[in-house]
Amino acid sequence: MKYLTLHVTILLLLATMPASAQGFDKGFAAYMIGDYATALTEWRRRAELGSVTAQANLGNMYEVGAGVAQSNILAHQWYNLAASNGDE
Repeated sequence: MKYLTLHVTILLLLATMPASAQGFDKGFAAYMIGDYATALTEWRRRAELGSVTAQANLGNMYEVGAGVAQSNILAHQWYNLAASNGDE
């Protein structure tokens, strides 16, 4: 269910994102084909620039262990950062 929510959220955001969000698009494309290293790099860069969606997606990657060692602590930290920046 979390994957479905993540994918629907991403698709909705992609439909409304400006061209300047190419880093996120690259991260999403990489994630969808299983290139988690690229997704991690792209989303981390966007997350550090304040992208709430990238922060939440990093939380998801750590929660499920997608390309990273599964860590509830790191997942919680990324989810909390996203929430503190306005993610609901």
